[in-house]
Amino acid sequence: MDTHMTTIIERLEKLIAMNDPKATYNFERDGVVLASVSHDPETNEFSVRYPKQKAVMEFDDLTLIAEEVYDLLFA
Repeated sequence: MDTHMTTIIERLEKLIAMNDPKATYNFERDGVVLASVSHDPETNEFSVRYPKQKAVMEFDDLTLIAEEVYDLLFA
């Protein structure tokens, strides 16, 4: 679990470092996008889009979004 969580956090930190609200990262399992994540530098919030559910959630904490992505990928 630690390796997967570390990788997820590193990818989210790269989104923050890009400082571009249009940048996204797709988290996939078996070639299927389970979530698309973007980061808004002005509000410091993450937006998560769930393509299968056509839903969007907002997170303001890196740890919470990392846990959400981990659960999607490995639960």
